[in-house]
Amino acid sequence: MHVLSFAEGALAMLGLVAVLLAYIAEAMLFDRRIRSRPFPWLERIQVLLFGILHLRGTR
Repeated sequence: MHVLSFAEGALAMLGLVAVLLAYIAEAMLFDRRIRSRPFPWLERIQVLLFGILHLRGTR
């Protein structure tokens, strides 16, 4: 019983870490485009919050 709940928690945490790493990798991949924007720090925060959907609007 305890092992099962530990495994569920570990899998949930692993999933959250994977999503966070994906967003960080996305911000690193589009770093050149983000740097050319007026407020790069704001663009990076928006990428972390909204992901690729935010970058589609920037040209």
